[in-house]
Amino acid sequence: LASGSEPAFAPEPTTAAERRAWLRDLRALAAQVLGLLARRLPALADPDRRAAERLLARRGALAAELARLGEAKLQVLRIRTHGDLHLGQVLVTEEGFKLIDFEGEPARPLAERRRKRPALQDVAGMLRSFHYVAESALAARLARGELDAAAPARLARFAEAWQTWAGRSFLRAYRELAAPLLPARRAELELLLRGLLLEKALYEVGYELNNRPAWVGLPLRGVEQILAH
Repeated sequence: LASGSEPAFAPEPTTAAERRAWLRDLRALAAQVLGLLARRLPALADPDRRAAERLLARRGALAAELARLGEAKLQVLRIRTHGDLHLGQVLVTEEGFKLIDFEGEPARPLAERRRKRPALQDVAGMLRSFHYVAESALAARLARGELDAAAPARLARFAEAWQTWAGRSFLRAYRELAAPLLPARRAELELLLRGLLLEKALYEVGYELNNRPAWVGLPLRGVEQILAH
């Protein structure tokens, strides 16, 4: 997406105004999702309600994380991104892996989907997908009664370990191939990635509340994981 000669796809530096706009949008997203979560709290199942209450109680930690993003003058190139990259957009073929559905996140306006963003936005989407696939696979086996009573806690630790391993492997390979598009300093890269992961996970909380409330616990745990590291 960054290698073509078309101006619409040429990498561009991120300006201070664009950094401020992203932070403004991220704060607005956080406020919107937390407000929706508070209103839907009584309707959530017990485990999800407890996770939601923990997140609502950590508003201060979330605000501090956003403040750190605001203080950092991150130097990063922006490109046209896939916009909705996850494992469901990956096909395995005889020629290798193929990515599909480049129209971006359907719930977002077209102008926003066309807007250039840091390349790490797609990385954040894939990392969140590893979390989804690990937890949803475990939940599916539990729902089918395939696990004994002692298995869930043990397998949950295994699922988290797999998610961490897969994510680190993916990120390491991505950095090797796309280094010119990423912040040069490791601390800046990690801070930006945390911000993009938070943006994606908060978006997922709102999406699940509005479309699949029974799934909302999964992105809630994702936000908890991000804030805890």
